[in-house]
Amino acid sequence: MLTGCLFENRVSVRILGDTSDLISLHKTVRRITVVIVDYELNDTSVSNLLVDFLENIEKAIHKNLTVSEGFESSWTELLMIS
Repeated sequence: MLTGCLFENRVSVRILGDTSDLISLHKTVRRITVVIVDYELNDTSVSNLLVDFLENIEKAIHKNLTVSEGFESSWTELLMIS
C-alpha cells in the first residue's frame, strides 16, 4: 500500500511503499503517458510533469535501501498527476 506524509515545509510530500507498490504506480503513470502521446501532447508541460514523476518513481525503485522505499514530490505535482 502506498502512503504519503507531508514534510514540515508543507510543500513536499514523501510517497512510501514497497517495491511492488512503486512498480504498480509506475505502470499506471506509464499508461497515462502513453495516452498523452496518443493525443500528441509530447513536450508539453503535462508530458514533462509525467516524465519527471516517472523518473522519481524509477529512482525510488532502484535504490532498494529499505523495505519501505519512497520518493519526494510536491503536493501540487501529486494533484496534477491525480
